[in-house]
Amino acid sequence: MRASMAALLSLLLPALLCLTAVSPQLAGADECGKAPPLPPVDANGLERQMLDLSKLSDDPFPAVTRVLFTEHDMKARQFVKSLMAHIGLTVREDPMGNIFGRWEGSDPSAGTVLTGSHCDAIPLAGLYDGVLGVLGGIEALAALKRAGFKPRRSLEVMMFTSEEPTRFGLGC
Repeated sequence: MRASMAALLSLLLPALLCLTAVSPQLAGADECGKAPPLPPVDANGLERQMLDLSKLSDDPFPAVTRVLFTEHDMKARQFVKSLMAHIGLTVREDPMGNIFGRWEGSDPSAGTVLTGSHCDAIPLAGLYDGVLGVLGGIEALAALKRAGFKPRRSLEVMMFTSEEPTRFGLGC
């Protein structure tokens, strides 16, 4: 599981670097076309976070059931907010309940790069269902911060509300 998470994040990090860089060197290539080393991701920490989040379920592990606005969904939402705040993101929630963690870039006019997914889960879903897109995004930003990266564009991780809308008898 750790290898697949690290592989996914190795795809996300260059894209974030390229889209947000202050200089071409930070964007992913020097004059010789060689890419700089990517900041290391904490695959063990990401795996632990995914397992912790999977325990916020109406069904026993390994199944995950987290229907929108249930007790477990609300705890999962708080868990994600706490992870965002822990790495220094500015956390906000819109009127629909979408959660955003923002890392302000140096150029407010440059636009924002956003990544994310959902943490609600249809009955008996799996561990990765949407969660890796949220927690992986948080870890990608944490890795960039640990490496001392300074983004030109603002970066955000978003947790969508009700991507799996089974709460009201609707499904995707």
